[in-house]
Amino acid sequence: METKEMKSAEERKACFEAAGIDLEKDITLSCMGGVAATVVYGSLKDIAKGKLSVYDGSWAEYSKNK
Repeated sequence: METKEMKSAEERKACFEAAGIDLEKDITLSCMGGVAATVVYGSLKDIAKGKLSVYDGSWAEYSKNK
């Protein structure tokens, strides 16, 4: 049954590793405006071993400066 609860740490870890994400390294998250990246941050905060950060300006800010 699908719920709005976050998957277990083991399930999340398996998903990130299957996607090729190295949870031992530092990870910087971004999205279009910084909001979606915070959801991913929440799903990583208890399984990532490296430093986590969210680029809160994200692509909207980055693209203006290019």
